[in-house]
Amino acid sequence: MPSRRTLGWINIIGGGLWLLVAGYLLLTFGYAFQRVLSVTGALTVIGSGVYTLSRAPAVPKSEGASRGISATAIHVLLGVALLEVVINRVAVPMLRPASGVPPWWHTGLDYLGLFLFYFAGTLAAFVILARSYSAIVARRGVRDTLAHGVLAVAAVVALLPMLLSAPAWLSLPIEMSFAAAMLALVSTVFGRDRDLGVQIGLPVICIPLLIHTANVLGGELLWPENTFDGPGQTLLRVGVIALCIAALVSPYAFAPRPFARAVTKPIPVIVAMSIAAVGAVLARMSYLTTAKASTLAIGVELQTTQADPKLALYLLAIATLAWSLTSCALATSEARRTIGAGIAFVVLGGYGFKWSHLYLLPMLGLALLADAARRVREEELADMPLTSETPPIADTAWSR
Repeated sequence: MPSRRTLGWINIIGGGLWLLVAGYLLLTFGYAFQRVLSVTGALTVIGSGVYTLSRAPAVPKSEGASRGISATAIHVLLGVALLEVVINRVAVPMLRPASGVPPWWHTGLDYLGLFLFYFAGTLAAFVILARSYSAIVARRGVRDTLAHGVLAVAAVVALLPMLLSAPAWLSLPIEMSFAAAMLALVSTVFGRDRDLGVQIGLPVICIPLLIHTANVLGGELLWPENTFDGPGQTLLRVGVIALCIAALVSPYAFAPRPFARAVTKPIPVIVAMSIAAVGAVLARMSYLTTAKASTLAIGVELQTTQADPKLALYLLAIATLAWSLTSCALATSEARRTIGAGIAFVVLGGYGFKWSHLYLLPMLGLALLADAARRVREEELADMPLTSETPPIADTAWSR
């Protein structure tokens, strides 16, 4: 029988998917009793899941107090970043009236989105700086110290547009420090005691982000006259394909070990199939709305004149990524759950890179992945004790 914690997550995930569809139908086709009742039912299921989780037995802590504080900040930031995507990036622009004064509820929603916007960026920078300081003080090696020093500098540079009226020339230092932080973090994951999957997966995740940086630098320095066509558009398309490849590789690089045991668990499969089905239904019912929501949420632009030819690839990538995230979230290893949180931050950062938190969230995600690579193999091996005694051979075998 599933544990109370598992049942709670099933209710939350299922209720979230239900709420996504019910809310979409309510906003698209207007108010009706059955649609309002459906939204209420979805919220009730989510509430029951939260209540079930709150009543679940506490997981024993194996780390120190500082790691517990950091974990709490990371959990809060995950929730804030998710709400920022839903409210500030998607709901506010899509629900804004085409003309006239917005209603009072939209104004309140806009203010809430603005608060989440600043809170997500500020908290992400705080967590990055705190983790960088702890890593530097711990003196875990030259590579690790230099990498977290570069990461701290990149976080401060990315945070500047939120603190002051940043000049236009600041975009290049932000991009260059962002790329330097990624390369520095990648350099720390290679070693005998590191997890092989993270050693492969982290560079794969960084490739589309580095392609974005190359595109920005090229647009500023090499092809400033061809910003909206030419090499820039080619790199943009290549970057989106690289994102899909990274999502498709994620199960093999980041799934809990042993992999054969992870693929047999039903909950990640159900979540992945449900998300793929919901995405296909939404694209079928209102493709233009879905394409606009995708652009606003993660910065990936779909064709609006007709259905994007790569739509099936995008849905497959999203479903695969959902499987990886769910598998990591349900893992028994704390480091594996940290890997899932790192991937989630990269996803929530998106591919738009217009504001500070869109740089800070991926940087934090990559830092979590690099840190978990040190611990995840030992933790998962500890969950798989090896028998040291060879079973005796039966007497009947000797008599043959």
